[in-house]
Formats: sequence, structure tokens, C-alpha cells
Amino acid sequence: MEMIKISEDVTLDVKFQLSTLDDREWRDVYFDICGYSYDSDDDDASEILLGSCKGFTISLPVDHDHLTEIADEISDECYSVCSEFQSFDDCETLNYLVLTSMEIDKQFRGKGVGLKTMGLLYDYFWNYTILIRPHPIKGTCEDVDDGIKKLQKYWMQSGFKQSGESQIFFKECI
Repeated sequence: MEMIKISEDVTLDVKFQLSTLDDREWRDVYFDICGYSYDSDDDDASEILLGSCKGFTISLPVDHDHLTEIADEISDECYSVCSEFQSFDDCETLNYLVLTSMEIDKQFRGKGVGLKTMGLLYDYFWNYTILIRPHPIKGTCEDVDDGIKKLQKYWMQSGFKQSGESQIFFKECI
């Protein structure tokens, strides 16, 4: 995967962990968003954790009801996102990546790490529709509604669209 520079001395990489249970319609997905800090005196890099994501992949739901049925088996968070998703019939992909959380370490926020991470996810999860519900981390803003609006605008910069009138945003990686 391509390394992306986020500052003069830090590059970005994403490490994926997928659950290995192949006999079900979904998998747990965990991402460590890592950076590599290079010392200007040598070529050695030290790894630093920039943030993390978690979510689930859902394969081949036949319709919206089937998607929400699978999501209900997974977790309340996953069900909440999928049940509000109103654009199932508009999507060409047959696989879904439901991101239930993405957190960037405080010192790396505002540097485009989230958008750059999504760019790497688009390549890795080609032929998937990514679903997210933008929501600020507790304690990061005084007005949650204002924080949600800022995050929605942020994700729209990366090509996400709002699903109907819901708070769910989606992007097809095709």
C-alpha cells in the first residue's frame, strides 16, 4: 500500500485486521492508523499510532431488510447505522463496510489523517459501499450538533453522500 506523507517527518500507513471466520455473512474489521516518524540523521523509522477504526464488513445482502437483519446479529451500533441507511437501492456494490468508529489521536487531528486514511480504504475495499455516521468524540466539542455538521462536511470532501434525510453517509468504492 502506498505511503502518504502527513508532515515533514511522518508518513501514514493503515494496518488491517479482518476476522477469519469465513462461514458467516460478516466480519469484524479493525484498523490501526500508523505513522512512521523518520529521524533526519538516519533512515530508521519508528512507528507511531495515529488513530484507529473499527467496523464490520457485510457481504451480499439481498435487500435492505437482509442488510439490517445481518447488522442486528452483529451489534447495536452496526444495526443503528444500517437501519437508517436509505440508499440501498441506489448502490451498485454488493458488499458493505460499516464503520462504527474512527478516532484520530488528538495531536494528529486537523492534519487530514482521516481523509487520507479513507483514500487508502477505498483502494483496499474496492467494490464495497462504506457507511458511516459522523459523530464527534465525546469531549471534543461543546456543541455536538455543530461537531456533527463539521464532520459531515469533512466526509463530504472525501466523496461521501448523505443517505436521504438520515445522519448516515455512504460512498461506493467502484
